Amino acid sequence: MGEDGVGNDEPLRNPHYFLGPLRTLRKSLSKQDDISTHDIADAYALLCSRIRGCGVALYAIGPASLSQYRALETLKQFKQPLFDAVKRDIQVANADDDDRSPDQATLGHSAVLFLSNLFKFRNLYFILSDDDIYDLLRSTMNFYDLPKARQKLTLLASWILSTQELPSRILSRCTDDIARFLKHGIRESNETTLKMLQTTQCLLKNSASIFLRSFVDNLLPLVLQHIVSENKRLHITSSEVTASFAHALFNMDSSVLDVKEKASAIVGRFIEKNISRHSSTSLEPLLHFSYTDSAGQLQPVPLSDSVRFVCTTVSLIMITGPQLFARSSSLKLLLNTLKRAKDAFKEHGFLHKKTYQKELGDPRNYKEEFTAMRRLLDAAWRSVVWTYSQFSSTTPLLAPRSGGRSRQKMDFKGMKESAFRIVEQEYGAGMAVLLIAHFLNTTADELTGERDIEKVLRILKKLLERSSWTAVGLTVFRRLVASLLHEPMHVAETWCDRNIVVKEIFDGTLCESERPEELCASISLIPLCAEPSDVVPPLNIEEVAGSRWEEIVTLWSDAVHERLRAGDRVLSSEIIDIWQALLFARTDLTQGNTHLTVSFERADLLSSILSSFVLASQEERPDVEHVQSLLVVCQLWRVVRNVFGKACLERMARDVLTCILMQIFNFEEEGVKDAWDAVCIELVRSGTPRVLSMNPDAPQTQQLTDSKKAVWKLATEQIMEVLISGESGADSELILGMSKGLLCVPIGQWDLTEDTHWDALLRSSTAFGSSEKSACTLLDRIAVAAKEMMDAGKNAIGVLHGLLLFLGESYSNGGFQGIPNVLLSIARDLLASSYPPTPTTVDDCQMLIFLLSNLLGRGCMTRRLALLSIVKDALVPWFADRDMILAEGCYNDILQFLYSEAINIILSNGSTQALVFEFADFLAAPFLRPDIPRPAVGPTSFKSFWETASQNIKFNNDDCPESIKFCLFRLQEFGHKLPAWLQEGSFESPSSVLQSPISYIVSPSVVSTPVSPAVPLSVLALRASPIAKRSPFSPVNERFNDLSPCPLRVTQLESPTSPAPMTLKRTSMLGSRPPKRRRVETNAEASSSKVDPRQSQTASKVDQNVPLTRAPRGSPMREAAPRKKRLLLDVIEVEPLRSSLKRKYKALNSDEYTGFAFTSPRIKSEDDSYMEEYSSWEVGLSSQDVTDAMEMASQEFR
Repeated sequence: MGEDGVGNDEPLRNPHYFLGPLRTLRKSLSKQDDISTHDIADAYALLCSRIRGCGVALYAIGPASLSQYRALETLKQFKQPLFDAVKRDIQVANADDDDRSPDQATLGHSAVLFLSNLFKFRNLYFILSDDDIYDLLRSTMNFYDLPKARQKLTLLASWILSTQELPSRILSRCTDDIARFLKHGIRESNETTLKMLQTTQCLLKNSASIFLRSFVDNLLPLVLQHIVSENKRLHITSSEVTASFAHALFNMDSSVLDVKEKASAIVGRFIEKNISRHSSTSLEPLLHFSYTDSAGQLQPVPLSDSVRFVCTTVSLIMITGPQLFARSSSLKLLLNTLKRAKDAFKEHGFLHKKTYQKELGDPRNYKEEFTAMRRLLDAAWRSVVWTYSQFSSTTPLLAPRSGGRSRQKMDFKGMKESAFRIVEQEYGAGMAVLLIAHFLNTTADELTGERDIEKVLRILKKLLERSSWTAVGLTVFRRLVASLLHEPMHVAETWCDRNIVVKEIFDGTLCESERPEELCASISLIPLCAEPSDVVPPLNIEEVAGSRWEEIVTLWSDAVHERLRAGDRVLSSEIIDIWQALLFARTDLTQGNTHLTVSFERADLLSSILSSFVLASQEERPDVEHVQSLLVVCQLWRVVRNVFGKACLERMARDVLTCILMQIFNFEEEGVKDAWDAVCIELVRSGTPRVLSMNPDAPQTQQLTDSKKAVWKLATEQIMEVLISGESGADSELILGMSKGLLCVPIGQWDLTEDTHWDALLRSSTAFGSSEKSACTLLDRIAVAAKEMMDAGKNAIGVLHGLLLFLGESYSNGGFQGIPNVLLSIARDLLASSYPPTPTTVDDCQMLIFLLSNLLGRGCMTRRLALLSIVKDALVPWFADRDMILAEGCYNDILQFLYSEAINIILSNGSTQALVFEFADFLAAPFLRPDIPRPAVGPTSFKSFWETASQNIKFNNDDCPESIKFCLFRLQEFGHKLPAWLQEGSFESPSSVLQSPISYIVSPSVVSTPVSPAVPLSVLALRASPIAKRSPFSPVNERFNDLSPCPLRVTQLESPTSPAPMTLKRTSMLGSRPPKRRRVETNAEASSSKVDPRQSQTASKVDQNVPLTRAPRGSPMREAAPRKKRLLLDVIEVEPLRSSLKRKYKALNSDEYTGFAFTSPRIKSEDDSYMEEYSSWEVGLSSQDVTDAMEMASQEFR
């Protein structure tokens, strides 16, 4: 071993190593020395032997260390004699057979053999000049010019060409000579042709850039002819040479574009000639992947033959290039070859298995072979993708003219589209990834100037449609939208279309093996397609969010449906990431840059997509389980919730939730109920409880209502847990907002009569609030929601009843003490606009009056005054009862429990002049009734009020309100004297003062009618109330449009000096109602009682004129003597009223109840004996009457 580690280099260090043979050759040039032909041949043989003995060292020695090897110096000293001798002996070999002896032929062969060894080692031929080398090389290429070409010399020359390591500067000078030499050799006998083909392959592999142009012109047509040779060795070798041509052309740059076009034309003509309908099937061997044996059985060809057929076809495709799609014959060859290969290994694969089981005893070989062939076919199709990628506007696309042989230039756009339809047929092994990478890495389309996103989406769609490709499709999809995922971007490798091609198919790698095991191993080493993240660049934001956004979203939706049909219950991370990216693509920041939003149109599209996943499990024969669709929607909605703000979420959540609630799910299936609960709660929480409100676009069915109710209860229970625990932290406002929304949801949608959830949530929410202000806001918001429902024609007044009842309870038990102004204002406007009541609204009106009375009787006087200031305008029309709609007993109840209580509140707060001015119209209201019934509760109460107030307030005729003057004038009729300052005042007549205030109590339907200037401003405000105008409780009645003053029946107040009150005229609450029956007295009572003349007279009138009938529903029911506290209502049936409210009113009517009634004392006159007489005048009802009335009310309620 030498010092440099170059093998056995010791002989080369000896200067005498080559000296003997060199001296012999030098002496042979001298005529004086008699050197025989055998001696010269022996010298050549000795040189060749010694060169081969140091071959490894000769390859390894570097130029810097040549001086160390003395043998090479000796060779250099003999370079000229050596050149002359070789030149001479080659010429002898070229001599005619007649002029040379056998010894001379042997000498020529020895010289050529030595020359092959000389040209093989760079460290040997460097001793000669370039001209000398060229001269010697060219001399070997002239053997074909001999009259009778000598096969051995030709083979030796081809051997020189196959093994030479000459520099390109020398080879380029004799390319044409070499091409002609090989061309003539290929036309010789089969053995010579085989060697010439092998030489051609060798030169293409080693020096393609030098010989390609010349070889395409001279050798390619000849090589193609031998592809269809019946000689198997020629067929195999020519196939390998064709692959070398393809490999060389593939590696060439655009500088040899003309060579590529010429080669493509040659291959195209060859295929067209040999696969034409009018010629013999010369290319049929390339299509034979199976054969019929002697027994008539179909057998597949050996794996090596199948691999060679595929590789040859790929080589022809690569040489043809983009013109492949313009030549039908080329396409036919391509498609038939790949199809037959695929069928042979698919349909007849069992034959492979049988063969290998018999010959090799390994049943697994077939599986390995089949896998290898599939891998090879996928790699073969990638060459088709590459040919498509080479399309450009400068590609010469020629096609036959229909009906003739002439050719015409084809349309570039049409041809490229046709080619794409062929290429997109197969996407195995990542071909789709390569196509997408090609489209996206191309700077711009030559026609549109933009990247071809349309074709990218077409490819992606096909990937997602097939289950075997879905994983690749989703990976590519995620890569395409990666720019919107706000994550570190992995930069793709520098793309080159050359990455598409699998060069192992035509670079000779697969030709080195013959055994199936070795072939399978070689094929398994073929690299698969790179990861999408390495070759596919993401779309930019404009490309995703532009005009194709909806198309991309639809692709994603189809992919999710495929996963549902595949049985997935949990979506992959790729699907979730794509969904998030698509949501971000079309969002905008709101004005305050606080959250993202999206247009209504796109929000509706997203809602419809989510709803489609729900509907996928509702088909007649669904292939998607209920639990799948629900879990998928829940998973996707969580992404939506993290992207958009509440304004956008509410609209989307309502639509999706409505879709879910309208479907029928089998809750008996495992997991369905839990999934249903989870997705519904997610939608309610993120979209606010308003999503449970009515959707105008959805059909309102009982199923939808029941489903909404179930979701509402579920959400209520969860919120209740947080409210009761009190552990909300920083989310207290959010929790209160949720509870507020949940309280508003059922209003107008379903009956809350038997629902305890609503009551419990109301109490917990108000207790959870950090201040009375938040509780008031909560009550006001619920009241507004109830009003909106009533304005929409829904029955929601029961909610107002419940709120007022809750407010009264809170005042009583020391809880919430605030004043919800909006709630009270809505109740005020509703009550004011409901006069005169109708048979359908009378119960609701009585309930409102009762609840307001209950509020005015609770708490301190200061708060009572504030409440009275809010609701006073609602009571004025009921106190005035201008149309005398109210029954006398009911009317007296209202005055007793409201008017008297109100006067008590005013007096308790000091009865200042400001209060009198504020409540002047309110105080005057009872005097406006045309017929004031006994016992004249209103005038009596006002009389007591005036007697107390006048002591603290000094009025005169100028500063006293006109309404108070009117009351004082009316008190004259009951024996009260006018104050002195009023008597001294100047006015036209008492009638003008009496009439002017009457005209302001009118129906709300005539608020625009002009009124007298004497009407107070507060009255005008009452008339103009918008709530009054649009209330559903305001009937249109023409008789209420009369503004003329009603005549007053003159009555007289009870006083100590006039104890006998006048007989009062009885009127029904709604016009004409039968009077109550007389109380049935026992014999003891009849005998012991004294008959009152008035009672006898009244009773006789009742007996004569009115039949004994049961009192109508809504009339006041009083028990017979002994006298009990009279209530406004005895039996109340209001449709939307909650059960808790009913229970309380039943308790109000019981004898045991003492804590929740009209407890404010009446302001009595000095002599109150007439009240007992008035009470005894009423006729009592039996228990059966009460039972019948309740049954009638229950039927109406149902």
